Amino acid sequence: MLARIIVILSGDFPQIGLDELKAIFEAYNIDSEMKIVNKRVIKVATRVKDLNYLKKILKRLAFMKMAVLELATTKIQSTREAEMRGLDLSILSKHLRGKSSFAVRALVFNSNLSKIYLEREIGRVVKEKTGTKVNLRRPDVIVQCIAYGNCLSIGIGICESIRSELFSRKAKYRPFFHPCTLHPVIARAMVNLARVRESMVVLDPFVGSGSILIEAAILGCQCIGIDIASKMCYGCVKNLKHYGLYCDSHVIRADTFLFPLRVEETVDAIVTDPPYGRLSSLKGRSHRDIVLKLFELALTSLKKNRYICFLSTLSSEDLRELACKIGIKIKGIYLIPVHNNLCRRLLVGMKHE
Repeated sequence: MLARIIVILSGDFPQIGLDELKAIFEAYNIDSEMKIVNKRVIKVATRVKDLNYLKKILKRLAFMKMAVLELATTKIQSTREAEMRGLDLSILSKHLRGKSSFAVRALVFNSNLSKIYLEREIGRVVKEKTGTKVNLRRPDVIVQCIAYGNCLSIGIGICESIRSELFSRKAKYRPFFHPCTLHPVIARAMVNLARVRESMVVLDPFVGSGSILIEAAILGCQCIGIDIASKMCYGCVKNLKHYGLYCDSHVIRADTFLFPLRVEETVDAIVTDPPYGRLSSLKGRSHRDIVLKLFELALTSLKKNRYICFLSTLSSEDLRELACKIGIKIKGIYLIPVHNNLCRRLLVGMKHE
């Protein structure tokens, strides 16, 4: 079936959100056409056998607010009652058949259309044409309206943000706490940007308390974590066991600079958050040394045409220079503010043939 999906991004890191969306379609080898309406609204046209399969993939996204199956779209100049009643919403009948209630939710981007008026008038039209009751508290179906410019798209919500689930895995809710723990939203986005699927092998050579391994294991990956500190290894194992993910993970106490794995080109992705700042020990190595080592690991351990994703305090120019020197193709560099005096860069690179 040809599915037309509207993905609404959360808006905090719109470029990461867009590239994360592209990455998961690449990961599952799904052909798609994307139209960028604005920095938060992305239209996706793709052919899928099963809409539930597409829902499952979209629910991976860290920077998605919601995804809507688009059923109708029209140009609309005003919210006059006559123009509202002229909308062709017959296709909604199929999705409301057998349902006892619905509610209308509207999102407005760069448009003069009123959110409240849209919800009320579209709800009135849908009720008149389908006979389905309105239930604003616990509807069986949510009819989603998205207004942008002078366009109005109407559809059915198919999945919502997983932010609340990700936030429930913040460092303060885990049995082992460390102040430099990576936020689960960033960790999930990094795993997605590495384009991994279920059963793929993900390596985190600076595993710390295990944020990246947790998100990768939840997505069904086989995980390997390495850390030089015994305390961090024990803490990582404790966190993995807390979420019931230890059976899919291996945690090794070792120095990544003396890499303990000897088999080459067996890893599908390297995703990591190397140590930085005063609360993390660099063991006498510079940030530049760590980035060089990560690129070298990508050359020796990654399978061909697979990805490395990591955070760094180096400048974009320095990262490009080192990647070019080692032979890693950069797919994207994104700015991640930490506080007023520090910004980190999230790099996605590929080991090409």
